[in-house]
Amino acid sequence: MASEVHSQRVSGAVIVAVLIPTLLASCSPSLAAEQCNRAAADWGPDFETVGAFETTAGRIRLVLPSSVGLLPPEVPDDATAFVCYVDGDFPKAPAPDGDRVFPNYDRGLIVMSGDVIVLVQAAYRNEMPIRNPG
Repeated sequence: MASEVHSQRVSGAVIVAVLIPTLLASCSPSLAAEQCNRAAADWGPDFETVGAFETTAGRIRLVLPSSVGLLPPEVPDDATAFVCYVDGDFPKAPAPDGDRVFPNYDRGLIVMSGDVIVLVQAAYRNEMPIRNPG
């Protein structure tokens, strides 16, 4: 796509603005964001998508080894898939001794392809940075 360049002289200085159509298009929600928002809504109204990436099922299997087996084998490697980081209150199991209570996790990593939606991992935000699967 071609970029448009506009310039304007203001008080002796030249201001140049580059308008890139794809940048302007990114102002609307992406397909990944829409899909991840749907997954977040399935968890409840207090869950928010904080990272959304479109990829393939094969790429998910490659970069997220913990998801191997979670996406059914009938989902082909070239199928469109999404990696979603969702913030919210993810319940945590009680401590084995039953005496200590730990706060719930506050971030979840969800992968999805078609009708398959899988919570791969829940953790604390400071332990789960948002990473693009590439």
